[in-house]
Formats: sequence, C-alpha cells, structure tokens
Amino acid sequence: MADSEPLTRWQENPFFLLELAPDVSQLEAERHGRKLLAQLELGVSSARIAHTPLGPVERTADRVRRALAALQSPQDRRMHALWARLPAQQSSAADSPDAGSGDASAMEAIGWPGL
Repeated sequence: MADSEPLTRWQENPFFLLELAPDVSQLEAERHGRKLLAQLELGVSSARIAHTPLGPVERTADRVRRALAALQSPQDRRMHALWARLPAQQSSAADSPDAGSGDASAMEAIGWPGL
C-alpha cells in the first residue's frame, strides 16, 4: 500500500477491497480478482465500489492487482486476515467512496466506544 495513512491502509485491506472472507483459498481469491479485473476493464459500474466496514471504497484495477499480490505472501495474508474480521458495511445508493461514513460503527465493532 503506497499511502501511509492508517485509515486508507485499513480500507484497502485486500480482503475488504476484494470483498472476500479471510479464509478464502488462494485459488478462489485469484479467480475472483481476475473476474473483478475483467469487470473493471469492461466498465461494469458495480465492480468500481468495494463495501468495507469503514464505508465504500473506490476499486481500481491497480488496487485489485496490489491486493492479489499482497495475498500471495503468507505473512502478509495473515496480517491482513487479522484486520479483516469486521463485517462489511451495508451502504445505500447515496454513499460515495469518499464519504467516510461508517467510521464510528467500525470503531464500535472492534470494541471502541462511540465518538
């Protein structure tokens, strides 16, 4: 992850970005990633947004490739799996990738009191 901001790194967790469970097999992750890349190339609008516990995040081909690369390393995969235990936030059509909604609910989900 090129960005050093912790929130961005958390939102770009490979499991969140690909919308996969941490226990997914490597083969299934690769298949799903290739499918997302194809959809992005074709301009499928639903492929452009990943629903994360911290709200929607824009999904790009570059981010998908970086996510798949991160899941190749067993050490990186374990680290990302630890952070990927939050459920994805359900969003409405009004949500946008940079809205920042869901921050408080995500913090509450990991045991931090509401702000």
